[in-house]
Amino acid sequence: MRSSWGFFANLTVAEAESLLKEKGNHGSYLCRRSTSSPGSYTLSVRRQKEVWNFKITNDGESFGLYENDGFASVPDLIEYYQHNSSKFLDQNNKSVELTEPLIDDSENDPGLSQEKWFFGEIGRGEAELILKQRGEHGSYLVRESRTQPGNFVLSVRHHNSVIEFLLIYSDGAFDIANTKRLKFPTMTHLINYFITNPLIHKDSDQAIHLIEPLCDTAERLRNDQRIKKEFEWLQHEDKANTNTKYEGLRPENKGKNRYKNILPFDHTRVVLRGVDHEVTGSDYINASYIFDDESGALFIASQGPVRSSVDDFWHMVYQENSMIIIMVTNEVEKGKIKCVRYWPEPGMSMIADNKQVTNAGETVTRDYIIRQLEIQLEAQPGGASKGVRKIFHYQFVGWPDHGVPSDPGSLLEMMQLIEATQKTFQFPGPPIIHCSAGIGRSGTVIVISMLMSLYRIKGHLEERDIPRTVQKVRLQRSGMVQTEAQYRFIYAAVVFYMDTVEQREAQCSKVNANTYDNLNELSSMLKKSAIADEPS
Repeated sequence: MRSSWGFFANLTVAEAESLLKEKGNHGSYLCRRSTSSPGSYTLSVRRQKEVWNFKITNDGESFGLYENDGFASVPDLIEYYQHNSSKFLDQNNKSVELTEPLIDDSENDPGLSQEKWFFGEIGRGEAELILKQRGEHGSYLVRESRTQPGNFVLSVRHHNSVIEFLLIYSDGAFDIANTKRLKFPTMTHLINYFITNPLIHKDSDQAIHLIEPLCDTAERLRNDQRIKKEFEWLQHEDKANTNTKYEGLRPENKGKNRYKNILPFDHTRVVLRGVDHEVTGSDYINASYIFDDESGALFIASQGPVRSSVDDFWHMVYQENSMIIIMVTNEVEKGKIKCVRYWPEPGMSMIADNKQVTNAGETVTRDYIIRQLEIQLEAQPGGASKGVRKIFHYQFVGWPDHGVPSDPGSLLEMMQLIEATQKTFQFPGPPIIHCSAGIGRSGTVIVISMLMSLYRIKGHLEERDIPRTVQKVRLQRSGMVQTEAQYRFIYAAVVFYMDTVEQREAQCSKVNANTYDNLNELSSMLKKSAIADEPS
């Protein structure tokens, strides 16, 4: 898969400059991973006969060439400056022109990264072990050939043995060595053909049947290169997303956005109701509905409130009947404000959106804090007395400033508590989740939650479920799951969760004490707040 934004996975500074001088023209550019700052990128641009390098930083929430740039993805940043060259300035304050990306002709990915049966760079011994341990008669997988780079191997379990076929990839077509040499335009066409037409083993003349692809999400975690390619594919697919963001760009709404270039799509944005429509932009908040049709999960992904949007945030909480708020950031990280405090101290109250919000108590653990908040209900028709709505606020404080948690255990523990809490309400609205920008960490947690639900529904996960779910949420809010590290963390969390479920089932009704340390305390909090939800 060629990158439409000039991405080269592994290039040195010297190689990038040489390539641009040899094949580029003035304004040609390429993007590569930074060799000095993990998670960041370098944009190399040919300017006349010279090549200039510009660092694209990633603060864990957004990408930027300059401070406060705030782009959801690198392709978004490049596209913006390609059309706004007057704002892309070098150290001499001269504009930098981006004309067209240099395309990586060396990449030779024949579209396999999304196939559940493709296991990438594993060896023969590992493929045989996987098929014997986890497969059945007729199970199969495809791997890259280590002895003939550029070609592939089809490994099939036949009763108690594993038989392998060399797949030749040449001139854009696939065929199987030592057969009739039928050619297929894609590997998928080849596999589908031999599902209905058995392979003949050249040594024994036995008919080898492809019955079921081996599907195991845990295996991909061991395949570093495959995850990289998969994430690059998702970045490439983002370029085709043409959903509009007109409301976020209105002058009246610019001050409500934490990052000027991270905005909700118009078709999925949360529209505030009951506001003064005579005031332009009064129905705007930087938040999006995120829905998964397979798992049925529905969330609202929001940026962390800024001072001018605290009232709007609580208006949204009340309007959507949301009983749970999930915060995946600290208020300040590395000296920068990531989110203003929009809740009161324990035992205190504050007024937001003309309603009283009270902090009834907190439970603090090493990696997360549970707050029990109460928001005053509006008076009912006929002068009925006002009540309060209980809202549980989960703040995960164990996410490092850069990168991802080293162990998904505590995050999954919190997520399982959240699911237990949500089930206690009769008619709960969607949980609202935010970090700072509402895309990176928020997107990661949303995707993990959706995959957990999907696993419980289907009893298993297919290899394509993770990239497909990420792709779906990105179509609803730009930049969701922002970095490769976050994408890799999703795999780690899903594998951890599946292993936990399997262990729990194996132990019958034994409860993992580490997972439920706080259930008793949470349960008592829920009992105190057990009231029938009143629709607003």
